[in-house]
Amino acid sequence: MIGCLVIVAAHSSWAKRHPGFLKVLIPASFCLYLILAFGFNINGELAGAVGRDPTLTDRTTIWSSLLNMRTNPVVGTGYESFWLGPRLQPIWQVFGPLMSHTTATWRSIST
Repeated sequence: MIGCLVIVAAHSSWAKRHPGFLKVLIPASFCLYLILAFGFNINGELAGAVGRDPTLTDRTTIWSSLLNMRTNPVVGTGYESFWLGPRLQPIWQVFGPLMSHTTATWRSIST
């Protein structure tokens, strides 16, 4: 929204006559966005307002569960073998058997 306002302001005839205004408007808009996003969680609020899950389909919940699992800190679990063995059942009990393959792949790479 803020970006759209900056674009409209940049194309206005007033801004073309006063280019110094844009030199102030663009950094000020960026700072305003940072304050709203990190200070007031405006991204999560907007996602919730349009009916979306602010955690992007519970990814943060999945990641916190996965990162709490015990793995070998030196060699990990092996490439694409994180989901083999006893680690699979507790996750399926919490999230169901249809977890995203992307999450599984990233967890395999990071361990």
